[in-house]
Amino acid sequence: MIPNHSLNLCDAWCSICPQVLALPKSKMDEDLRFAAVFSYLQSKGRDYEIDRFTNLWTAMNALYTWIAKQYERCFSPSAAVSIFASNDSCSIGALARLIAQQYTQKKRTALDALWRSFYDTEKYLRAHDTPQEIEQLYDVAFNSIHGISPPEDYAPIVACAKRFSVPLFTFLLLTYPYRWRCKLFHGNRTTALLTAYNDYELAVLHTVNYFLDRFLNEEIPKIFDEGYWTTEKQDAIDSYLRTFEPKKYKEACKKRQQFLSTTNKEG
Repeated sequence: MIPNHSLNLCDAWCSICPQVLALPKSKMDEDLRFAAVFSYLQSKGRDYEIDRFTNLWTAMNALYTWIAKQYERCFSPSAAVSIFASNDSCSIGALARLIAQQYTQKKRTALDALWRSFYDTEKYLRAHDTPQEIEQLYDVAFNSIHGISPPEDYAPIVACAKRFSVPLFTFLLLTYPYRWRCKLFHGNRTTALLTAYNDYELAVLHTVNYFLDRFLNEEIPKIFDEGYWTTEKQDAIDSYLRTFEPKKYKEACKKRQQFLSTTNKEG
């Protein structure tokens, strides 16, 4: 299922190969990082955009769930502690917070109305779908989270992101692709057979896949670095939960206190 042609992986992937070769499948099944690796690699062998998206989003799902579990392990390294890793939207919000150092959550009633505004996003992406334009859009969006304002030409797509009160990069990487995830993976939605069935939608999905592919290509090797998880990341997710998921933050504080009390007694 992995093609024999060039996979166009960044150099950092070389550090993952020894671990893949050394670990038995049973051990890799226990580590979501390898789910991200193999789902991402499978996407390289897919001929159709809809199949590529399925693998790429599965890899993204494994990535943000692994990050959520890293946060939870800080409260109980040896036991299963579930705070928010099983909640997709919450885990995505935590990842968005880590990527862009900011996150804003809309009320459910406002969000329902915003789904209809995705037409403007699709209209823009369809009108700017050449390889050069897609690559430039990624660069502009990525640079925007580092303080470089997008040129005026990008005002229409920036406006789409602003409606959701999220940075342009996380909008195109997580918020908008999540709509495709809901369209394809929810049992009460139109089947995949009737999704991305014309050139218009396929062109839009191609851009979505470009964003997912490029980000995961660079990000997946990082999570295998022993120094990836830091107190700064822990604090950032604390801040996210405290602001947008107060009930889960309260639960996290309770779990932390229980863990510290048990550690002190054992010490």
